[in-house]
Amino acid sequence: MYHWWKIGIQNKVEEMAHYREMQMGRIHAWNTSSFAFDELGK
Repeated sequence: MYHWWKIGIQNKVEEMAHYREMQMGRIHAWNTSSFAFDELGK
């Protein structure tokens, strides 16, 4: 049940971003904490 709510929220945010002409992308959360915030990587 909660999975559907999560997808619904993600879709709504994408819709709002598109309306404001913003670009969005989805990434997998797996292993993202190993990368630096400034995108320099490991």
